[in-house]
Amino acid sequence: MGLFDGDIRLRHFTESQMPILEQWVDAMIDHSNQIMSTTTEGQLYSRLNVPNVNDRENLNWHCWIVAESTQRTWMMAAGIQAVYSVMQLGRVPQCTGSMVITTGLGIWEASSAETWSRLCLETRLGILRMSEAERLFVEAAPEEVDDYMKVFLEATFGKDRMERWVQTGKMIIS
Repeated sequence: MGLFDGDIRLRHFTESQMPILEQWVDAMIDHSNQIMSTTTEGQLYSRLNVPNVNDRENLNWHCWIVAESTQRTWMMAAGIQAVYSVMQLGRVPQCTGSMVITTGLGIWEASSAETWSRLCLETRLGILRMSEAERLFVEAAPEEVDDYMKVFLEATFGKDRMERWVQTGKMIIS
């Protein structure tokens, strides 16, 4: 958060640390990929500390937690860098990639595999690429969308557009 501090020395120091953040995020993604590309299901249960090797639903939930955590962390790091770049350079930086994110309300907060599975089945919103996020304005009511996703919608499309969506419950894409 030093990027947005009024102290120019702190801002300069934080800018110099950006490559380290990028390395950490890349390492996190690589590690997540290594976990998920385990050759046997038994190894995956072990790596994710899923106690019951016969509980496929619990394994799926744990895999999703790793994937979603990685995606949300990457999005936050890339988002902060993009906002800062726009403020400093007046333009959007080159796209560094795209990940998908769960958009449905309550799924991230699920406290068990059973709750997670039920919410995944009940919600009409699912996994979405940020490049497709604009669809939410016409396909979903604001109260159906995860708060984390709303932060990125506002950062991407602006506060005015978010306020109109919240007021009307839907929006014509413009």
